[in-house]
Amino acid sequence: MRSSMLVLTLLASTTAFISTTAFISTARPSRSQPLAALPIDLKGKVAFVSGMADPNGYGWAITKALAEAGATVAVGVWPPALKIFETNLRRGKFDEQMKLADGTKMVIDKIYPQDAVYDTPEDVPEEIKTNKRYAGLDGFTISEVAAKVSADYPQGIDVLVHSIANGPDVKVRTAGGKGESK
Repeated sequence: MRSSMLVLTLLASTTAFISTTAFISTARPSRSQPLAALPIDLKGKVAFVSGMADPNGYGWAITKALAEAGATVAVGVWPPALKIFETNLRRGKFDEQMKLADGTKMVIDKIYPQDAVYDTPEDVPEEIKTNKRYAGLDGFTISEVAAKVSADYPQGIDVLVHSIANGPDVKVRTAGGKGESK
């Protein structure tokens, strides 16, 4: 890994802090006056946000903040939400939420199907492989997404954000390797 790589492991509480309270202000602004975001220049940097599916979550807010800062942004989307997400993007349903401060539209450079429950293809059970929401998807395990991202961005990733949380079907691996629903 490159020494310049910045890895942010963000769970819901820290994500909320970073995405909504990382602002500076010397005077208390009125409620109608927006706060100025920290001046961070990420032009020429690549960011991967793992865990985004719609404009309502932390992943979206972080993705938008990274785009505002000039980063090239790629995202990992949970396969059962992927088709809906891509359809809504294509139809312009997120256009208003994609507006950046300068009036331009946020660009998501690449969208990867990603299911963080499975490390390798061998870990994926048959019922998932044959599930209609996963049909036609290739390479959604952690190792496969990592390989795709490495191939698509050979210069490396500068910012990695973990924003996977609160999914209804999330399984947590125990020390014995068994998944249990949470």
